[in-house]
Amino acid sequence: MIEYFDIGKIVNVHGIKGEIKIYPYTDHVEIFESLSYLIIDKKEYAVTSARIHKNMILVQFADIKNRSQAENYINKLVYIYRKDGHQPGENEYYISDLIGCEVFENDISLGEITDIIQTGSNDVYIVSKNQKEILIPALENVIIKIDIIAKKIKVKLPEGLIEDE
Repeated sequence: MIEYFDIGKIVNVHGIKGEIKIYPYTDHVEIFESLSYLIIDKKEYAVTSARIHKNMILVQFADIKNRSQAENYINKLVYIYRKDGHQPGENEYYISDLIGCEVFENDISLGEITDIIQTGSNDVYIVSKNQKEILIPALENVIIKIDIIAKKIKVKLPEGLIEDE
């Protein structure tokens, strides 16, 4: 498992005092308000304030004092250590842990998860093998077992999801 992961992207600056605007990659945006630092380009930056504003997160860093300094960070990803993030509950997983898992049905490899689509009602796993993709809904009756440590997922596909070759 990875030690840290991206939690958002700096999309703009806010005001003249160096505040930055982050587009969050998490459903748990309140986590930003409790963090004392964020990681940008593998360097920790002390957070002096963070607040939610219009579906974005506004963050002030101790080392960024003005707008022109803040503009240097636009389009950079913001990371946190795994230990500082929202801890997944039962049957919840970090997307970054699912990416790269091999998917099996009846001990036959269907491929590897290369991306995940978040639809709102349920996630959809994009599974790729030999330049072909299968879209697998992350539903209780489809996903049989997830083993993050072994990077393996067992599924039972709904009839007609993939064409027989």
